[in-house]
Amino acid sequence: MTGTADSAKRSQGGAEDPHEALCPRQRVSYTCQRGHAFEVVFAASATAPAAWDCRCGKPAGLCDQSAAEPELQRRMTQVRQRRNEAELEQLIADRIARRN
Repeated sequence: MTGTADSAKRSQGGAEDPHEALCPRQRVSYTCQRGHAFEVVFAASATAPAAWDCRCGKPAGLCDQSAAEPELQRRMTQVRQRRNEAELEQLIADRIARRN
């Protein structure tokens, strides 16, 4: 296998030489102006750029991981503020019953 073909195979997730160690990696999350969220993998020692081009062509900025709260978790927090524990248990039981 030539060097170029070998590199292409590795970049596509092909079999790797067991004697060749991979560098540590980090996943960095970006969100574009249209709301597309995606991750880019960099070497752990690399500094992630503040901006990255999205697949739609719009610029994307770094996601603030500390401020980002999953949508489901936000909804559950809102539901807990409006209902007591007994009401939540009944709501969950009703939803499960509808599924079955």
